[in-house]
Amino acid sequence: TRGYTVLETRQDAGGYRLRLFNEGRHYPEIILYLDSGFFLKRAELVKRDGSIDTFAIGNISTTSAIMPGMFNFDVPAGAQRVNNPLNIQ
Repeated sequence: TRGYTVLETRQDAGGYRLRLFNEGRHYPEIILYLDSGFFLKRAELVKRDGSIDTFAIGNISTTSAIMPGMFNFDVPAGAQRVNNPLNIQ
């Protein structure tokens, strides 16, 4: 969502809706639907011609066990590790 401006935020019992806009992009409008825990449920990408590409995500489990080694990541040399993004030094 880099370069987009937030046009609208809305909260209801089901979660949140964010409406983003950038006239210069292939998708000038993006609408994100998040649940109450801020997990992405659906994204609507609106093209300049008004057509919409929709992506929906479901059956997410946050309690499933993850096997060791499923995600292997080595921090690149010289990278800065940030534990709290609000306190970057």
